[in-house]
Amino acid sequence: MQRFSPSEAAFEGFRVIRNHPGAVLAWVGAYLLIMLVVGGLALALFGPQIATMQAYSGQTAMPPDVALRFIGSMGLVFLIAVPIVLFMAAVFINALFRPILRPEDRGLFYLKLGGDEGRLVLLMLCWMGLGIAAEIAFVILLIVIGLGTGAAMAGLHPGATTDGRSVLIVVGLMLALFCVGIWLFVRLSLAAPMTFAEKRVSVFGSWRVTRGKFWSLFGCYILACIFALMIGVLGWVVSVCAGAVISGDWTALSTAGANPQMAMMKSNLGLLTHLFTAGAIVQLVLSSLMGAISRIVMYAPLAAAYRDLAPATPAGSIGGDPFAEAPPIRNSGLVL
Repeated sequence: MQRFSPSEAAFEGFRVIRNHPGAVLAWVGAYLLIMLVVGGLALALFGPQIATMQAYSGQTAMPPDVALRFIGSMGLVFLIAVPIVLFMAAVFINALFRPILRPEDRGLFYLKLGGDEGRLVLLMLCWMGLGIAAEIAFVILLIVIGLGTGAAMAGLHPGATTDGRSVLIVVGLMLALFCVGIWLFVRLSLAAPMTFAEKRVSVFGSWRVTRGKFWSLFGCYILACIFALMIGVLGWVVSVCAGAVISGDWTALSTAGANPQMAMMKSNLGLLTHLFTAGAIVQLVLSSLMGAISRIVMYAPLAAAYRDLAPATPAGSIGGDPFAEAPPIRNSGLVL
């Protein structure tokens, strides 16, 4: 275990880019290839429905059969895309973790598809299920809080309508729940690198590793997110400008200052039916490159934090045999 420095960990992504530029370019190329395949598949399945939607855009109602075909196509694309996206995310996240946690396990530019990726997909599915359950619980809790606050205020002031104090109470409780959510996120944030390093799906195992390190990790993540956001915004501006120059379509830039989201939606470059134009391809390449850099900067600190905080184990962790199975750790949370 090394000494953990939040600022050093926040810069880990830049060190990966500096030390492994060829691997980063290979990741971008592989990501682009997958995106083109997925985009072509989506275009084949979804393109006619987009044209139909545009044809009915000026009307107040859409025929039921057209709406059903549109919904069916969306569902089919969703069922196909979700597994691809999950495995793609697992492949690229583990490729980023390897030079940090297992530098000797190179593979093909650190890209592999095996047990490590399968375990990370299982972890993501677990977190998706927990996230859905947490959202449901959050909504129920908000309803209970709102009803309880309203009843309490009505008991104190019969016949009075909702006043500023009850609103402040609800807002304060929502902020408290938000802070609790941030705290839980930070405490459980090392689940992915722990699953990778210890070769087992550990949903809550990072709880023991992050004990007493909340503020250090929180500062590290804030710094990394600032870096990633700056790179992401720069990448969007560069890619849109380059695509507009090549295609001659300046729609995305004309309203970008007032409403960037609407500009992206209105730009012909953002439409699925224009995916394979020259401008769209240039925009896709540049945005993928900058997006990859942004994600490396954001996710690499997770692996660096785990490397510096987790004690080395005889196998399956830092300093051990990367292919050996690690023994179970007692009281480390849910381990599958």
